[in-house]
Amino acid sequence: MKKKYILALLLSPLFVFLVSCEKYIEFSGEITEPLLVVNSIVNPDSAVSAHISQSRFVLGKTSPIVTVENAAVNVFVNDALKEKLIHKGGGMYKGNYFPKPSDKIRFEVTVPQFETVEATTVVPENVNLTLNSFGQTIKESSPGAAYVEVNMKMTLSDNAEEENFYFIKGYRNVYANGMLQYSHQLDLKLSDVLKNNQVSGSNDFFSELLGEDTSGTQRIKNIFNDGFVNGKDIALDFTFSEFPKHSDYEEIEYEIQVAQMSKDLYQYLLSANKAMESNDIPIVESVQVHSNTTNGVGILGSFNLEKIARRME
Repeated sequence: MKKKYILALLLSPLFVFLVSCEKYIEFSGEITEPLLVVNSIVNPDSAVSAHISQSRFVLGKTSPIVTVENAAVNVFVNDALKEKLIHKGGGMYKGNYFPKPSDKIRFEVTVPQFETVEATTVVPENVNLTLNSFGQTIKESSPGAAYVEVNMKMTLSDNAEEENFYFIKGYRNVYANGMLQYSHQLDLKLSDVLKNNQVSGSNDFFSELLGEDTSGTQRIKNIFNDGFVNGKDIALDFTFSEFPKHSDYEEIEYEIQVAQMSKDLYQYLLSANKAMESNDIPIVESVQVHSNTTNGVGILGSFNLEKIARRME
């Protein structure tokens, strides 16, 4: 009882302070001028595009994003001018060039009254992905209740000559009469997918490989680097549960996508994720989101994707 009384005395002044009153403190620092924000992720399956906007002062009023509609966006491929992107509305600029593996892509963005912003990325090489097996097994969950276990085993061969960064996605696609009806993204748990990989020298393999922090609050679950599997074959093992086929015209397809991405994109995704996590906790210092632009902010990243899809029998 005495301990509770002492604790109440210690906490009482704190509560009085927290609920006492508000005092307006005028900001006396320097209000920073807006910067150009250049965001673009390029890949061989899409024409080059970019979104251009202005940054906002961190202590300023919340307002809609100010898009830039008068930018000159020049795209250089392997240091040669390839094209000038055309503004399509809402700060979105598009071109016609489809990047190729190992292309060095450089943006040069010029807007009146702003410094010229530049950013560079190199498109990763093709992913070396092999399907080893695709199997279906009918199993019984309870007497009279059956389901189909679908298993896909693949091998991802990592290039030992370079540092590689990957992401994996999975989709369950439903076709009817040969036409795609809808596609559902699968919740892939990489700690299960990569469970057959033997790695020595680390007791915290998955937290390092997946880029996860120790708090376990990682929202990005499908990206990893080759830090502990450099130059080795990475075994990917996917298992899904499916209802037995009940329609002759409906087909179920499982699709796995594996992509290599640029280091800048990898760092951007991790830092943006941590920034979102810290916003949930007001007392945590804000996290700076990775940017690879000069004289501005934003990201020019790249990836190269390989996909394997198989339909159930």
